[in-house]
Amino acid sequence: MAAPLSPSALRARDALVLQHLPLADAVASAAARRFFPLVEREDLIQVAREALLRSVLRCKAGEPAEPYLRRCISGALQHHLRDRVRLVRIPRRLHEQGQCPLGPKAIPLDLEVFDRSGLFGVVVHAVNHLNKPRL
Repeated sequence: MAAPLSPSALRARDALVLQHLPLADAVASAAARRFFPLVEREDLIQVAREALLRSVLRCKAGEPAEPYLRRCISGALQHHLRDRVRLVRIPRRLHEQGQCPLGPKAIPLDLEVFDRSGLFGVVVHAVNHLNKPRL
């Protein structure tokens, strides 16, 4: 476990966080606009601010912090989107009918069309990969 920070290090960290808080909000808002119907803006802002807090301590003295923090925040948002957000949009009709749980058999597929197109194997592989439990 890391040693506790001195009061001067805490003040420097807090100042850096406050200085770059608008950066975290801007990166999160851009991602929220990009994935608008799939994710809430407030969720992404929370993830971005947490990433800012975690990455501020790893900034190197004498180097500009903004490029490093932007990369860390963007990476955290990408991990959040990959792990928590369903990037395939399901039709509203299926949601309203209750036919769309998160399992692989939720959406009825015309298997004959997939077999002829050669996409069946790709879809099955993708569904199996998405349904693996994350540790």
